[in-house]
Amino acid sequence: MHKPSLYERMVGTIVKWVKPHLHRVSERFIERSVDEYAKDKPRFARMIEFEVRRRGDGAGLTQDVAEPLLWTGIKTVAAIAIASLTEFMKDPKIKVVGLATAAGIVLNNVVDLFRLVPRYTAGLQGSLEMAKDRWRSIEETGIDPFGEQRQINKGGLSEAALARKRAPVLPTSLMEQANRVSEQDTITR
Repeated sequence: MHKPSLYERMVGTIVKWVKPHLHRVSERFIERSVDEYAKDKPRFARMIEFEVRRRGDGAGLTQDVAEPLLWTGIKTVAAIAIASLTEFMKDPKIKVVGLATAAGIVLNNVVDLFRLVPRYTAGLQGSLEMAKDRWRSIEETGIDPFGEQRQINKGGLSEAALARKRAPVLPTSLMEQANRVSEQDTITR
């Protein structure tokens, strides 16, 4: 059994703290996106919700928020340590350099904190774009590559026309490839 490292436990703790707030951010984002793009398309609305939740509850939560928060805390502790160490130096120039360095690190961390929710929202936007691309592909081809592998017959296409739209299945084994080549030779003769 895998014993979580200190880093994993700390990220897990941060996730527990921030998840309720980010869940509300995700909900508002989903509502706005569905209203804007899929108001009368329930299947597209479910697709948007799935993609956005997958990002928001997974990578978005850890990579966009929890890990940056953890590293911001670590960098702030390092800045305080630098400032504390330089206080004991006798040379005033070293003290000023140490305090300026610590202040710069803390200021950078404040900027990182203000970027957390916009970074998270940008990840949600990327997931929305994936859902829109997937929907556009389904509308153009009638095939949902991640769905139930069934054709959506829009426009009353014949079975032959639908079959032409389907992507050819590529052979996976050498025997299948050999059979396909021999079939093509027979057809061309």
